[in-house]
Amino acid sequence: MLPNVGDIYSVFSSELQQYVACQVTRIKDASSSRPVAAVLELDWTGDALPDAAAVQSMRPLLCDYFFWNNRHHHCYATANVPPGHTLVGNIAPLVDVEVNSYRSGWNVGDSVLRQRNWERIDPLRRQQFKAASDEREVTLGGQVLRQDATKIDDTVLQTLGDMSELEQLPCLMAIETSNGTQALMEFIQGNPFINELHWQSSTVHALDFSGSGLSRLILQPDGVTSLVLNEGLSLLALRGVLSPALRVADGADGRHLTLQCTHTLPPFHGLEQLGGLSLVSMKDVDLAQVAQRFPHLTALRIWGKPGLASHMASLAQLTALRMFTAYDLFGYTAEEFPSATQLPQLSALWLTSLPADVAKAIK
Repeated sequence: MLPNVGDIYSVFSSELQQYVACQVTRIKDASSSRPVAAVLELDWTGDALPDAAAVQSMRPLLCDYFFWNNRHHHCYATANVPPGHTLVGNIAPLVDVEVNSYRSGWNVGDSVLRQRNWERIDPLRRQQFKAASDEREVTLGGQVLRQDATKIDDTVLQTLGDMSELEQLPCLMAIETSNGTQALMEFIQGNPFINELHWQSSTVHALDFSGSGLSRLILQPDGVTSLVLNEGLSLLALRGVLSPALRVADGADGRHLTLQCTHTLPPFHGLEQLGGLSLVSMKDVDLAQVAQRFPHLTALRIWGKPGLASHMASLAQLTALRMFTAYDLFGYTAEEFPSATQLPQLSALWLTSLPADVAKAIK
């Protein structure tokens, strides 16, 4: 279904546990085979779909989290209205400007969530973040860095006398370490701005990031047997060999999380409600194993090396699947690939480098 300019749609956000809203402000390439729509996020949430009065009072969301300064989240995306989005009204476009950015999907509610999380952070810390300058310098462990530095690694960490020195970097958002320590983990717990962590450690085997603000955790889990994740984490990437005793605890059992694994789908305990799974550099992938292990997937991405897929028909067991992507994946027939009726929630299908007969049948 294609929208009209001015249409307002509402959809339930599982992360917010509320309804959110957006407006289509422009349609581009309407006569082509791939029209796109400018989708504007609105500053509205509710426990039910909005009524006519609520629609008339809606306003654009102004974002000022991190490096955004009162900007609208306004991007082109496919003009096909995704499943679950309900048309609730049509009013004159609330923003009438040219749009110059694109995104893969509508993803309504993402910026509302980020803005709310930002507003929960201590105002003084937010002020310090915004006030940091690229013209001022600070000294950490004998090294001189720009005050607004956003990323550090072991070249800085190994020189520190105390983790409290990192407080001089109010914009610190990413840390990469091959020598993680208990002190560093505790610092990350207390810093809401750190949203990306690359972690490896030979000494810390019980990881607890439950109080952190991480959105991306890339983990080399050598010897790790316990991993507690924080609310708001969107990506957990596991690298290397996992301990079969590893237990991953997440408040939503992985419902809002994407798990990324390389070469194989490793055994571990937890994440029974996993929402997204990305399998990278796979030589073999058993779809029956995937469907049995994570039956609630809404997004599945597979990159072969190239790879051979077995039990492709098991994909039909993932009845909540909304997006499926595969690249360099072979070993299955057109008859094995599920029909559209077997995947009723599917709204995005992207297949590249696959058996020719399968491609013809699916198309």
